[in-house]
Amino acid sequence: MRILLLSNVLPGDSTGGALLLHRHFSRMSDVELVGARFRKEGRVDLCAKVITLRLPPWFERLSRSRWSQWVETWMDCCGPHASMDEVLREAKATPFDLVMTTAQGRESWCAMLVARRCRLPLVSVFHDWWPELRGKNRMAVKALSRHNLRLARQSSVAFCVSEAMQEKIGRIPQSMLLYPIPSASICTGAETALADDIFRVVHIGGLYPMYRDLLTGLCGETASRSDLSFRFAGPDTFADRALLQLPNYAGYLKGDALDRFIADASALMVMAPFDPAHRSFLEAYFPSKLTEYCRWGKPIVIWGPEYAAPVRWAMGNNGGLVVADPSPRAVVEALAGLNANRDEQSRLLKTSAQIGLEMFDPDSLQAVFEDGLRLAARDGAC
Repeated sequence: MRILLLSNVLPGDSTGGALLLHRHFSRMSDVELVGARFRKEGRVDLCAKVITLRLPPWFERLSRSRWSQWVETWMDCCGPHASMDEVLREAKATPFDLVMTTAQGRESWCAMLVARRCRLPLVSVFHDWWPELRGKNRMAVKALSRHNLRLARQSSVAFCVSEAMQEKIGRIPQSMLLYPIPSASICTGAETALADDIFRVVHIGGLYPMYRDLLTGLCGETASRSDLSFRFAGPDTFADRALLQLPNYAGYLKGDALDRFIADASALMVMAPFDPAHRSFLEAYFPSKLTEYCRWGKPIVIWGPEYAAPVRWAMGNNGGLVVADPSPRAVVEALAGLNANRDEQSRLLKTSAQIGLEMFDPDSLQAVFEDGLRLAARDGAC
């Protein structure tokens, strides 16, 4: 199968969407990937070739002028005026079986265009509701949301990170639920030891400004506790700089260092900000850390508003201890209660391990991904 991946994230053993694509495609030996994107930087793996998309010179100049913010918003909302010549030549020289894109960034516009011109099936991946992250104002958010809905309708297959995301794009028949695939190298097991005298809670993930109040509040509330400790780790890219200065920050951990960090924890935490401005994003948001956590078979604590998708998932699947109160003190009280309740700890870790082996089994998620690609390619061949 030959795939043209027009996306602002390409497979790479790094973080976020790039890591998820890397985990899927590294399991497929019968796929040839050709990537295409605007930016040049960033690690790329598994692509036989990467094409750099270019804007017209006059657009490039505008994007570096004092009007850059308006130009960027225009390109996001209306599509970039990029040359598709090299991509189209590549498609003509050796035909592709399908075009694939992620539902974020201006590359998705290009993917829709190439799929139409070459009469190829389009596969889209909705990792998160990008308009709420990218939109500079409400008009931009609405325009980007309309684009996402058009992208979903044009797609032969639309992979959605959560059931809430399926609802957000309109419950179209071609949508497929695909939870973030975890690492296959991590072993689950309910034999994980229960907490000792100190209940160690850790959080892993992006340290974006939206999480500042939650992280700093919890750091402050646990600072004077002798029975609880809280630490967090994550990449410093796009991080709130104040968070990187906190003594609770363990750094950007990878590989064995990250494994040890998680293995030493008594419980693993997922956070969702309570600011109503993020509600639309959180309603469809499903953090990849949640599927990763379950592979460790440890109690999971989810702190966020009831409308957040991970909170609703936990409530529906008994997947963790939910704290829907925005007060850090309420979280600390819930953690102290969990520390004192060995039976509840045991129940939560067993539930987490079972979910990791069933709902979030990487082999099952990979099968969904491959079935979706083959379904799209078969439709295109008809």
